[in-house]
Amino acid sequence: MRVGERALGGEGSYSAFTPSLSVAPAPRVASSPWIFGRKRDDFLWFLLPGLIFLVGDFFIKDVPGSRIFPIYFFVSYSLIGSGHIYATNWRTYLNPAELKRSTMYLWVPLLCFAAFFSWSYFSWTWLALLPAYSQLWHHTRQSYGIQKWYQKQNNKYRKTSDYFLYALCFLPMAVFHFRQPTSLQSFLLPKDLLLYPNEALEKFFLGAYLVCLAAWVCYEWKNRKEREWNRLSFLAVTFLLNGGCFILGRNEWEIMFPLVAYHGSCYLGLTSLALNRTRKKTFSMKKAVFFVLLLALCFGFYERVIEFKQGHFSLLWESVWAGVYVTPIMCHYVYDAFLWKKGHPESAQIYQGA
Repeated sequence: MRVGERALGGEGSYSAFTPSLSVAPAPRVASSPWIFGRKRDDFLWFLLPGLIFLVGDFFIKDVPGSRIFPIYFFVSYSLIGSGHIYATNWRTYLNPAELKRSTMYLWVPLLCFAAFFSWSYFSWTWLALLPAYSQLWHHTRQSYGIQKWYQKQNNKYRKTSDYFLYALCFLPMAVFHFRQPTSLQSFLLPKDLLLYPNEALEKFFLGAYLVCLAAWVCYEWKNRKEREWNRLSFLAVTFLLNGGCFILGRNEWEIMFPLVAYHGSCYLGLTSLALNRTRKKTFSMKKAVFFVLLLALCFGFYERVIEFKQGHFSLLWESVWAGVYVTPIMCHYVYDAFLWKKGHPESAQIYQGA
């Protein structure tokens, strides 16, 4: 998911989910400022799910006999969280043209399986850092790419906005790492992250976050006449979720569930859009959404069922399951680094709506 910003009129590094423009005539203004063509659709895919689960954190507790929490857990973590990972298959293993483009679709899963089979079998606990921090980077790059896409739609390229996005995503993560230990028992373990409780560092990064947040508000207020409501609303929700979850979250579901739902719903929507724009004869938008969500539901449910079987098998089979479980996650991160970049044959159709 890396696209040259120079092709967008910007400078510097590369981005994820970033639209590409050919270096030719003067840039055109998109017919709609919204990625899906309508404000309502962008709101439903990009903004609403994360907000719903952020609010849900205040009302849903994992208490004995709770009837709501299992539903909350399944929808956010299984269907959207795990399911969106398998939605990548629509642009890889379920796309014959894509399979012919690279041999990585063969050797990457084999390498990942071998690594995480060994992780379980030989107790290589340090290897757990790879999926954990790849996920944090992956989430941030997706947010970066979407806001660059909005810059393209507006024909206004703002490098300062890019810097704010990185700062206001990574600073809350830093605060989380220096907070006092939280309840990490089910999905993440303390050893899966480089946690280092330190009150002085926590206050330092919290102060830096608040200063940066205030600076961003001033920056957007200064540019308010430009009416970039698409980019502004997306960034506001991104910063609200990252700050609220990492700084205020008291346990795993308060930290992870809104972020996973936010990221996963964005991805499911974009995958549906990609199918519609690259294979129009096969997938209308409604049909694309249906099949993407169906695949997410099937594999999300499969993962949850298999997880209940952990602890009932030998070390060998537990290690096989570890490899099977983590391989699609790592493949998702690797494949997306290529599927959404400027040079990919389908990128122009996706970003331009062709």
